[in-house]
Amino acid sequence: MTQEQQKIAQIVQEKNQMLGDLFEKKLNSETFPVERISTQFRQFGFRALMKSRPYGHKIGLAEFAKVVGCDPNGPLTLFQFGVMANSLEAVSPEELCIGATDYVSLINEVVANIEVYQKRIVKLREEVQIEVEKSYQMKMAAAGVNNGLKPVAEA
Repeated sequence: MTQEQQKIAQIVQEKNQMLGDLFEKKLNSETFPVERISTQFRQFGFRALMKSRPYGHKIGLAEFAKVVGCDPNGPLTLFQFGVMANSLEAVSPEELCIGATDYVSLINEVVANIEVYQKRIVKLREEVQIEVEKSYQMKMAAAGVNNGLKPVAEA
């Protein structure tokens, strides 16, 4: 592997790490629209969270603990909302101790909010991709890598 190829490989690895880190940071800092979260969602979301397992969400204990420990009446980050919504999808009405009518109402709210969440996540990924691409292009230029483009010959 040439020195230039090594530089490119290192920068690409850094870029991929930056994508993941920045996306995670934004998920944990941006709040889900508070006006969309009902008292019912909070009550049963936390109840469902207490009945779920971190492994079921494919997250570590530390991340799960951050969700479990968040203020039940405060704003929820996108990450916290996502984990709570997943928890609600994973438990039965019986486990939540909720009647059929209330359960249908809750699930309708969850489904509507998941659509809002998914749209925001798609947009957030695009924003992060653009931000990282700009940084990546500057690093490639600073490293003296021509990114596979050949200079235009002057006439």
